[in-house]
Amino acid sequence: MKCKKKLEGSIKALEEKILRLELEYHKNGKVSGGEFNKRLGKVI
Repeated sequence: MKCKKKLEGSIKALEEKILRLELEYHKNGKVSGGEFNKRLGKVI
């Protein structure tokens, strides 16, 4: 069970990092939302 908890924690942390990165991209205007989502779709 400990491993599962650790894994869930890691996934949650990754999701938060992705959200932060996405916000940064939008703020900087380097990548359009559509382009970012296309790349994200390939990862998931």
